[in-house]
Amino acid sequence: MIKEKKGEGVYNVVVIGAGTAGLVTSAGTAGLGGRVALIERNLMGDDCLNFGCVPFNLSNYFYGLTAVRFWSYVLASWIGMMPGTFLYVYIGTAGKAAVAAAAEGEAVRHGCQYWTFMGVGLTATIVVTIWVTKIARNALRKTQAAP
Repeated sequence: MIKEKKGEGVYNVVVIGAGTAGLVTSAGTAGLGGRVALIERNLMGDDCLNFGCVPFNLSNYFYGLTAVRFWSYVLASWIGMMPGTFLYVYIGTAGKAAVAAAAEGEAVRHGCQYWTFMGVGLTATIVVTIWVTKIARNALRKTQAAP
């Protein structure tokens, strides 16, 4: 009978997959003194590390899957991403204020300018989101109706 040493074969964390998240989790756990088992059946790292990284939308443009001119494509992509970005920032700011209010036991005091800016920002985000959605739906209807 083989006698195991104390702690031998025992891991604090077993990570399956050595992609970006797996490597970060493993390194973080090991850095804190934990024992890690990292399991990977292929190459360590993700596609960006092993093969080079091209963002999906840019690769679509390079592959010629769209007939839109480059700068029009970049501008439309940027406009399409901004409402979601602003909404996430707004939710994060509101969440931070809620946590601060809960921790301190009273509401965080802000001036009229702050609440005006937050209200206008939320309204603009909702309006632009609805507007971009309508434009996208109309474009899809036109392409589906085309022979």
